Amino acid sequence: MSNEYGLILETKQGPVLIVGCSHPRVDKLAHRVGEAIGEKPLLVIGGFHSSSRRTIDRLAEITKYIAPAHCTGDHAKKYIAEKYAEKYIPVRTGSIIEITETIKTKY
Repeated sequence: MSNEYGLILETKQGPVLIVGCSHPRVDKLAHRVGEAIGEKPLLVIGGFHSSSRRTIDRLAEITKYIAPAHCTGDHAKKYIAEKYAEKYIPVRTGSIIEITETIKTKY
């Protein structure tokens, strides 16, 4: 696996994984985080590097919420929004994400 940095935030609802561009694949990063901390991420947010549907499907098995950003690509974002509407969190630069019992985005 190539080197990639991410940030794990502990919240009362569960861990949040913030990724940069996910070159080694976002599903692998989320899986590794789950192994390392013993708990699956509640939310994965960031760039998913033009992820394939297969990668997104695996990510959807790992995390409760998915917030694709910058380098994810429009096709992948649309796929997440349509297939995983209950998991999809729309974000863009300047978004404020409230993590309570549910996750809400404000712009």
